[in-house]
Amino acid sequence: MTCSRRPRVCGMSFLLLAVASVGCRPTGRTTSGLDVPEPRAFSDAVVAVVVEDNPTGIYRKMEARFRKDVPEAQMRPALDQIYAQYGGRPLEAVFKSEATGQKVYPDGDTKPLQRFWYAVSTTTEPMGKYFLIVEVVPDGAGLACAGFSIVSFPAGSPPWLN
Repeated sequence: MTCSRRPRVCGMSFLLLAVASVGCRPTGRTTSGLDVPEPRAFSDAVVAVVVEDNPTGIYRKMEARFRKDVPEAQMRPALDQIYAQYGGRPLEAVFKSEATGQKVYPDGDTKPLQRFWYAVSTTTEPMGKYFLIVEVVPDGAGLACAGFSIVSFPAGSPPWLN
């Protein structure tokens, strides 16, 4: 991925998640946009299966529209590619921040979104060089992961993540 000269974020969104979503539109709200309790607890559970390096566990937490379009067998190769490009496999994560917004899909559908940021240590890098972002949306009667990314900040992480 190429970075601009301005303060930048370098990272690779989870390769397969592009199938399920287009983007996030921040709303500026400070409370959860989700009508289901405990989006943070759900996000922490997603982080736990990422740290466990459990492709099946990750796949089961993804939203239904993702699972409909992407076979579970694609999870392991995608995770390995991410780990190879972004500091190795996450070993530990520490919650740092959250934000709300709207998830916008290619078909024009939108959902309320809660995004959670975690500092991670990896098999090759200490805590805080890389960050894991987890996007949580309502899905049916519960919550699901709409996407996750591992990112870095070559010019230094923003103060709200320190």
